[in-house]
Amino acid sequence: ALANLACDVNNRGRMAGEEGLVGRLRGRLESDDTLTRRYAVGTLANLAYRNAANQALLLAQDGLLAWLTTLLQARDLDTQRYAALAIANLACDAASQPAIAATPGTLVGIVEGLHSEDGEVQHH
Repeated sequence: ALANLACDVNNRGRMAGEEGLVGRLRGRLESDDTLTRRYAVGTLANLAYRNAANQALLLAQDGLLAWLTTLLQARDLDTQRYAALAIANLACDAASQPAIAATPGTLVGIVEGLHSEDGEVQHH
């Protein structure tokens, strides 16, 4: 439900401002459960879409970019897609780009995504 709610532009700011929500989502990226990881990263991708304030908030989360980078290589294809989309949405804001470029492994992970068998992963 959270990923769907985050699709709505009117909900994005409210959701990101909700006390502890982004931190909890970030923590779910470490879950052993595939669906939990998938929906957490999908929600983060939607929160980052065309919202500079949310992008800054997400980038301020300790280790978030490193986990998104790790999830580019997830076994679950949907998780890979959402991780690529989250990084792409964060990279739309010029202010976010230096942090993305400076995160170890992110640029290599993006380049490796270009060689994915999945067109959506390549696209993002």
